Amino acid sequence: IACVFISHRLAEILAYADDVVVLRDGGIVGTAPASGLDDDRLVAMMGEVRAPAGRDAGDARNAGVPRVEAAGQDGESLPLRLHAGEIVGLAGLAGHGQRAFLHRVFAAARRRERGLAVNGSIAHVSGDRASEGIFPLWSVMRNISAGALGRLSRFGLVDPAAERALAEDWAKSLAIRTPTVAHLATRLSGGNQQKVLVARALASGADILLLDDPTRGVDVGTKRELYARMRAHAAGGHAILWYTTENAELAECDRVYVFSRGRITDAIDRDAYSEDRVIRASFASAPPGGGFARAG
Repeated sequence: IACVFISHRLAEILAYADDVVVLRDGGIVGTAPASGLDDDRLVAMMGEVRAPAGRDAGDARNAGVPRVEAAGQDGESLPLRLHAGEIVGLAGLAGHGQRAFLHRVFAAARRRERGLAVNGSIAHVSGDRASEGIFPLWSVMRNISAGALGRLSRFGLVDPAAERALAEDWAKSLAIRTPTVAHLATRLSGGNQQKVLVARALASGADILLLDDPTRGVDVGTKRELYARMRAHAAGGHAILWYTTENAELAECDRVYVFSRGRITDAIDRDAYSEDRVIRASFASAPPGGGFARAG
């Protein structure tokens, strides 16, 4: 039996494949035995993508004003805090409350959720671009500008020149591959559609960015570009709350909160992060020193 295995997760490719074929922009750009490859060589075959810049542990920690604060629940769940200038990750097994927590934060920003304090404007980026992200009948320009119409309008009318300039600036900044910003967004590749969603959120100027597994199904080059953009965004004083199903992405965060059965069971600072600790906390029923957490 011959198998063709397609994945954007490099560790899986290197662990299970015999031979590797790399495609870019619809064409084959390289082939090699998996035994002779490592992450760096495989990324180099995919294109010239700069390695992610390092961040010193604690650079942003508690440096800015509190943006999101969630109190613990009688020893069953640890408190969560997000400050301006931080990237905070949400980890754990899928379906254990991370996405629901993002939705609660979004609702709290509109005073529709109790038990959470949110200080600042908010924008959301979904990993499910087909049903929760892209406006399928709109151009790249309209998809990007949708979150910034208030700034682009005067007397209730959108300034077309300002709208185009905004879209072109963000398309250039995020390296969105599109013939023009008037191009239909759904005709772009999946990675470029995801960049359009990120551009929309960033163009809104929101203080807090909620990321709901935004790199799901996205190629490694696009992932690294988005990581760099998120670091730059946080360095500019914004706050980012990031749910990801890929543990490797958690290393990009200043602090990680692990969810299990709807409760936060561990809070891990960047310099103490390890995948083993995340996995152990993902199966825990209560935080260290806390009471037993009932299943949510």
